[in-house]
Amino acid sequence: MQRSAILFLSAVLGFSSLSACTSTATENGRYASTAVGVSQAEVSYNAENHIYTISWSAGTPVSIAVSQEADGSNSRLLADKISSGMFLWQGPATEQRQFFVITPEKSQAFIAASRLLPVEGALNLRDLGGYKTADGRTVKWGKVYRSSMLAHLTDDDYRLLTPLQIGTIADLRSNEERTKEVTDWRAGEPIRIETDYSMDFSQFAGMMKDIDVAKAKAMFTSMYPDILKQQTGNFRNMFQQLLRDDDALLFHCSAGKDRTGMAAMLILTALGVPQETIMQDYLLSNTHYAANIASFSQRHGDERDATSAMMSRLPADVTAVFMGVSPEYLQAAMDSMTAEHGSVMGYLQHELGLSADDINTLRNRLLM
Repeated sequence: MQRSAILFLSAVLGFSSLSACTSTATENGRYASTAVGVSQAEVSYNAENHIYTISWSAGTPVSIAVSQEADGSNSRLLADKISSGMFLWQGPATEQRQFFVITPEKSQAFIAASRLLPVEGALNLRDLGGYKTADGRTVKWGKVYRSSMLAHLTDDDYRLLTPLQIGTIADLRSNEERTKEVTDWRAGEPIRIETDYSMDFSQFAGMMKDIDVAKAKAMFTSMYPDILKQQTGNFRNMFQQLLRDDDALLFHCSAGKDRTGMAAMLILTALGVPQETIMQDYLLSNTHYAANIASFSQRHGDERDATSAMMSRLPADVTAVFMGVSPEYLQAAMDSMTAEHGSVMGYLQHELGLSADDINTLRNRLLM
């Protein structure tokens, strides 16, 4: 699509009028309406033509500015008094992180960004910013990222990632995974968090025989509480680093959905994000990992790999379970923490050693 056509479409969309409302995130990352003023927006990005689509609750006129800073500083105005609820903007041809400052009439400005980062060499690389907390604050953009493995990041990916000032990488993978898919990080010299442990995949061989969807889901549900014990050291060190360092932190495992999903849940809980929102973030892996892993594996996978060979022999509906996530998995982990420590917050305090002062420090540092 040519730039002139995009600008024309933006102008048409920008002056149609609909009723005012705000938005609440749903499972697929879209926003459902509730009838009050504008306070949230969704930003999607098409990397092929560099088009950003900004969607918000229609009716209340807003101005839109763009910035390359996560706090919205040094912004430049793109449009004013738009009430349609949608605006299209073609960004620069080179990949750069863009943040949008949206200012409703007679209301406070807020920042929106594309949650998914447009990298070629990783899946599910997402920013945890923008989520509302129970007390009305917002998680800062550009401070905490989650991802799949990072071994296949390209030069173009690093041009996008280098300005993000990622000062810590928490690699939640096992020794075998880290050795097989080595992260050759080329965006600075971050602090590395990792714990030595092994994963014995041979135990799954017998379980794969005659497996069906119900058995596969039961396996994941029972596995999640064990992740807590396996990752205690990584989780504890990750939180201690968040308390020590104001640079951005990126945590990941192989798929960026299970161990990584657990880590995201713990961080968002510590920040006071409601459980419903936390579950919605967790389920986004079905959109950003499960839906794209087949094409990604074709580009970067090794068909000779024993795990890949095993997965290729499974029924399609069972493979879909292994590639995705489901609410009962994360709920099983949270139920385990509640049973042992009274709540997820109790787990953070008793098992990871976070004091009330630590929680306040994290919130002052990572919320706005």
